[in-house]
Amino acid sequence: MPYSDREHGFWTGYFTSRVSLKGFVRDLGRYINTIRTHLGLLKLSNSSQVVNDNLDKLEYSIWQVEMAMGILQHHDAVSGTAKQKVTQNYFMTGATAKLKLDGFYSKVLKEQLANSLNETVQEFVFPHWNGTYEEWGISKVLATNKTILLSIYNPGPKGIYTVRVRVTNQELALRTAANNSQLAGEILCVNKDAKDCELVFNLAFEETSYSYVKLTASKSGSAKVINTKTILATETTKSWNVSNTANLQFLHSKLSFVLSFSNGSVVYPFSVSYHYYESYQGTGQKSGAYIFRPSVLTIAGPRKYSTIKNVSYAEGSIYLVVVLEGDLTYTKLFFNKMPSYLETYGFETSTFVDSINIDDKQGKEIVMQVASDLTNNRTFFTDSNGLEEQKRIINFRPTWPFVTDEFASSNYYPVNSHVTIKDITSARRLTVMVDRSEGGTSLQEGCIELMVHRRTVYDDERGVFEPMNETDADGKGMRQYIRHFIVFGDQYRRTQKRNDQPLLVVWSNSSTASFGQGWQPSAAAIHVNEDVKLFLRPLKSENEYLLRLHNFNTQKPVHSRVNVDLSSLT
Repeated sequence: MPYSDREHGFWTGYFTSRVSLKGFVRDLGRYINTIRTHLGLLKLSNSSQVVNDNLDKLEYSIWQVEMAMGILQHHDAVSGTAKQKVTQNYFMTGATAKLKLDGFYSKVLKEQLANSLNETVQEFVFPHWNGTYEEWGISKVLATNKTILLSIYNPGPKGIYTVRVRVTNQELALRTAANNSQLAGEILCVNKDAKDCELVFNLAFEETSYSYVKLTASKSGSAKVINTKTILATETTKSWNVSNTANLQFLHSKLSFVLSFSNGSVVYPFSVSYHYYESYQGTGQKSGAYIFRPSVLTIAGPRKYSTIKNVSYAEGSIYLVVVLEGDLTYTKLFFNKMPSYLETYGFETSTFVDSINIDDKQGKEIVMQVASDLTNNRTFFTDSNGLEEQKRIINFRPTWPFVTDEFASSNYYPVNSHVTIKDITSARRLTVMVDRSEGGTSLQEGCIELMVHRRTVYDDERGVFEPMNETDADGKGMRQYIRHFIVFGDQYRRTQKRNDQPLLVVWSNSSTASFGQGWQPSAAAIHVNEDVKLFLRPLKSENEYLLRLHNFNTQKPVHSRVNVDLSSLT
């Protein structure tokens, strides 16, 4: 609920403040949940001697990250309302704990690899999803004609998943451990740096299981480089068949899209754009770490922030990627081409937000708008801690008559997982999933607005005693990579689940370019369906665990039952 303690003083800025820390906390939470559950399953199935022989180390490694997460959940930590030096210490606390768990988990992965494939490697490298190809380090090894082994863990249900790995623009040969067979892939060079590319390939996983892939540099490899092609201004319309049931059109004059399903029976026009509110800096309440208050020039609505100067695309058999290159933002729209993927999981937007310039001494609060033709009657829905949805109505409070002179900030709400609008004349629904906590609203009909970054030059006098002015090492405003997942229809909870349980990809050097023996993943210790989210925490005692299950199926009645078979545990 937007809270105000005085005139113009709505505490809705901290929903977005310190976007980098918010992203770090969410990523660390996903990481500890995945590894904690995986180690619990290994202990439960008696599948790891490293785990069985080191229960004290296992407990301590997990506990350290849990303690760091506890500190990061402090009301002045993840909220983004601590001083800059304290915030940097929060980062160090989380990163130090993660490194120690990485070390223990790497030993477990090496043991599992030796048991599965009779192969020995050195330490595994744990890259971050938004690292560059240089930070991932894979291409540097491949350039020396050595082989890379990818160990990929799927914490979710059985299915086909798309794996993404940062490499440079060189062709590669891929082999999968399943029957030592060649694997098709694509190298998408869609970033600002043409050398910074993504290797993508589809891989079948059993439930809560590993898979292994080897990479070698090869001019005749199974993964070819795909570069972007510019959509010329003379091309008024560009159309792609993303799958047998989904078609995408780009309308150049409007810089917008039309996504249609089932031969055009369901159509969603939409656009993605970036705008900004000027931070209020006059007499009285200023905008800062806690408070979001637009200036009088933008109180009625934000101004255009980033002008799209070039539109391009790269299309292969796995992904269609459309790139919107702005002067201050760089956005990639990833459309997965698996059958029925778009209808179920939607598509990803990955946005690079460049430094927010305050040379004019003016603070700015950047928002992403996803506009559609839906009529939502000033009503939208936000999640409550990722679970139950709360109905929100513009300029309305359910228990008292509400009057406001801050149209934007008084209608901003915290978005931990997603924000949704529903068309009142049809069954159409638009949901935007976030990769970290953000502030969000729907101030215009059919439009979802999320604040993705902010930089102010004044303190709001609520206790931080410094502006919200984060900078990178070069002294310029902090740059940020941010992801959103845009889903059309009512199956967005499956996207949320996949977002919460991403594939864990680590790598190491390998002494051979192929797999020496056949391999099949082992059966899961606990079987759950795609709508159930599994958390398993091994406890220090040999036979004690903490089990938690979330039912994510919101399409069925509230009291519907999901059965989970635990008979294999007895």
